[in-house]
Amino acid sequence: MTKEADILTLNMLIEKYLPISGKYINDEKKEKLILYMEHILDWNTRINVTSIKNKDEFLIKHIIDSILLIELLHKNYEEMFHVKHNIKVIDIGTGGGFPGVPLAIVMDNWNFTLLDSVRKKLSVIEKGLNILNINNVNLIHGRAEEIRPNDKLYKEFDIVTSRAVTQVDKLIDYMTPYVTDRGLMISYKGPSVDEEIEKAEKKLKKHNLSWDIKKFKLLENSRSFLIIR
Repeated sequence: MTKEADILTLNMLIEKYLPISGKYINDEKKEKLILYMEHILDWNTRINVTSIKNKDEFLIKHIIDSILLIELLHKNYEEMFHVKHNIKVIDIGTGGGFPGVPLAIVMDNWNFTLLDSVRKKLSVIEKGLNILNINNVNLIHGRAEEIRPNDKLYKEFDIVTSRAVTQVDKLIDYMTPYVTDRGLMISYKGPSVDEEIEKAEKKLKKHNLSWDIKKFKLLENSRSFLIIR
């Protein structure tokens, strides 16, 4: 499939799944999204960055799925787009850079930190950022649970994201040290999110945290967002 065909497919997916946030994705950003996909798929032949190898599947499950967060925020937390300071986001367990890199491409006026414990994957991301001249991303090698109160990342972020990291009861411990008092912790979840919440309910109440679940249709599946604050 050519780059032009990839962009055509991306346009159709944006129109279908991102009716609000699509307005942020100009032609230059679309090209960067496609080039980042090509970069990851190229490196995937050498090291295991993602299990997804098909471009059409990659576009829907990595690119569109990542950007759904902007759709969620616009529909439910539109004030995020009117604050005077640059929004700070940390993506915990970013893997191949998802959702962090697509979000950084689309919201290029926000600041992103991508945290992962696998140095090889961060190296691949760094190469992609340099090639595409993406300057609003900071990469950190480490484990989310290692943060301490004197760490510069402590209580620093307006939004903390996680995608395919772990279950909710552990995520609470991983995410809460990074978020500001008025910030949002948002985890990309699947159909078992209600079951995970049930298991984590005592811990959520112990930390005086409220939560909500928002669902989006993505092909035949449903993407659930767990929002904790």
